[in-house]
Amino acid sequence: MISTRVKNLSPKFIDDKLKPEKDYWLAKLSGDLMLTGIPLDYARPAEYSDKKNNVNISIAPETQRDLFKLCNNNESLVLTLLTTALKICLYKYTNIENVVVGTAIHKRYSEVASLNQVLALRDEVTATMTVKELLLQVKDTLSGAYSNQKYPFERILDLLNIESAGNTEPLFNIAIILDNIGSTESLTELKMDAALIFSSTDQQLTGYIQYNSALFTESTIQVFERHYAEILKRVLADAEM
Repeated sequence: MISTRVKNLSPKFIDDKLKPEKDYWLAKLSGDLMLTGIPLDYARPAEYSDKKNNVNISIAPETQRDLFKLCNNNESLVLTLLTTALKICLYKYTNIENVVVGTAIHKRYSEVASLNQVLALRDEVTATMTVKELLLQVKDTLSGAYSNQKYPFERILDLLNIESAGNTEPLFNIAIILDNIGSTESLTELKMDAALIFSSTDQQLTGYIQYNSALFTESTIQVFERHYAEILKRVLADAEM
């Protein structure tokens, strides 16, 4: 997903203009990274096949109540908790400790981030961490990503010598969005396996999983949805777990 504006600007100009942001992303995303996602039902096609279906995410009323109470109706904290639950779920599925998921830039500041649409959120998840420790880490990761969101995602890939594949995204294949904060339009050109898309209105949380039916059966995504909802419930119940 390379914008026309990025194509028309020299890499040196971008790097000089946004050097602190470049340094942040190189430090955050350097090293060996493995894709973390939902185990596939079907072999991944050689070329990306965009077949989108949706499965609703059912969050129990008491879980929603606990979520908004803990977050004091702060949308950024709501996204932090939703992202933390996703990272735990993906860690449980894969046992990969460096979990990277995608999200959209903060739309409140989208005008100053006109060269970019996508952010990669990398966090370390280990079996010995507490929920609270991971929450604080994810909160810092989101804050850092938004503070450095002007730097183009595709330029990061160039600097890290990561080639884009024809059938998947190179750093992540799962994304998460709270549409109060980020726009789903930012993900439209990504070669995603699945995305969790939430909306928050008047202390009511709704969401759905948009998934690629060329890779998953509906029943697999339904199981994933139940696992995710249960983890979110447990995260809210005991921060020291």
